[in-house]
Amino acid sequence: LRADIKQRGGELAEDAEEYLTRARKKAVDIINEGKQRSDTLIDDARKRAESLKADAQRIISEARGKAGSESSRS
Repeated sequence: LRADIKQRGGELAEDAEEYLTRARKKAVDIINEGKQRSDTLIDDARKRAESLKADAQRIISEARGKAGSESSRS
């Protein structure tokens, strides 16, 4: 009976170790996926910010050009 209990305990310990190994791998996978998603979001935000900045600079330049040509006409 004791040998059976000892064997069963060993099997449970092996099962628990396997479960923990799979859980660790899954956690690492989830973390890596989150990092990749956040990197993508950050890159997209940077591109959008650069685009908005370029648009704003273009609009300001055009407005200055119009203001300059209007003041030279006067």
